[in-house]
Amino acid sequence: SASTVDLTGQPDGTYKVTEYVSDAVGPDSSVGSKNYTLDTVTPAPTVTPAVADQASASSPANDTTPTFDIEDAEAVSLPETFTCTLTAPDGTTSTPTCGAGSQQIATSKGDGTYVLTVTATDNAGNTNSTTVDYYLDATTPAPTTTRNTPSTSPSNIVDPSFTVSDVDPVDGADNLSCEWTGPGSTDIVTDCTAGTL
Repeated sequence: SASTVDLTGQPDGTYKVTEYVSDAVGPDSSVGSKNYTLDTVTPAPTVTPAVADQASASSPANDTTPTFDIEDAEAVSLPETFTCTLTAPDGTTSTPTCGAGSQQIATSKGDGTYVLTVTATDNAGNTNSTTVDYYLDATTPAPTTTRNTPSTSPSNIVDPSFTVSDVDPVDGADNLSCEWTGPGSTDIVTDCTAGTL
């Protein structure tokens, strides 16, 4: 005959049901048992970039194959399976192979923000996802310097003006320094920002 037990409010873990049979002339005897594992806990996956890789739009990295550490603290229904979805800056998605531990993810769609979504599913069917951003800037800066005044060189003007600029399509926040090299033995190094010197 069928028997149902309500485990509402009971802790997660493995329960064992043992079947007994008895008759009018003998004591109860065990005829079998079954285990049942209750797991109502949703996985809580975490994904973090390796130490050498940044994950903030304010701190871009130039590694086109960054490494991420994927973990989960699930304690009941192990092992878990992980799936990864990578959304590129152009909105396209891919599903790189991933699992627990260190995973190297290729970013092949150019510079910009990539979003890695990691979904963990345990053996009980509980599932949960987490995301991390990775900001790729693999473009080499291309600074340019233009002389404003005087319009010709040589000239007798002692305070020439130059415009310094850099076209960086990703972050646009390059650190610029300027070095003046002249006929003397001492070079002049100055901090400079994009604009007119």
